[in-house]
Amino acid sequence: MVTKEVLNIEKDLEELISKLDDKETENIVKEFYKSVAKFNNYSFNNIWLLTTQAKQRGINLSYVASFKEWSQMEVMVNKGRKALNIFAPKQNYEIKRDEENKPILIDGKYQYVLDENNQKIKTSVSFLLVPVFDASQTNALENGKIKMLSYRNQDETISVEMLDDLYKEVESKYNIKIEEKKLEPNLGGYYQKN
Repeated sequence: MVTKEVLNIEKDLEELISKLDDKETENIVKEFYKSVAKFNNYSFNNIWLLTTQAKQRGINLSYVASFKEWSQMEVMVNKGRKALNIFAPKQNYEIKRDEENKPILIDGKYQYVLDENNQKIKTSVSFLLVPVFDASQTNALENGKIKMLSYRNQDETISVEMLDDLYKEVESKYNIKIEEKKLEPNLGGYYQKN
């Protein structure tokens, strides 16, 4: 006996399969993964949040990092640039309290309850808005910390560290040497056998 639920599942599966072959679905998936590749392991919600903010401001996102991360890369955020925001987790810990249930402070710092391993006891996680900047809001391209990667008539930015890691991975896996040099505009790259 075939139930109504089974028929509905079969109908939903057929619809899903037809959508998988749909060109529009393919384009949506490609755009999503193109966006995901530009971010430092951000959650789906943060990617959506960044994309929405960038669209409102007319920014074409390429490579996003916090002010601190840019500074560590020796990159300066251009003066007057307004940050984009993402949500970052903040771990909360159990605070010691006195008889009146007021937090105990020593030298203006909260005192935390410790477990048997002398570690602070975790209570909850909250989320804070944290400012981040796109490469287009910095001098990363000018100082060579971010490079333009051209392929199939498309330009994308990539950090020098990420590009170096990619080169090393390909060189190691395929036992080849990769080097950069200026080529004719219509030549995206070439392979030369030794």
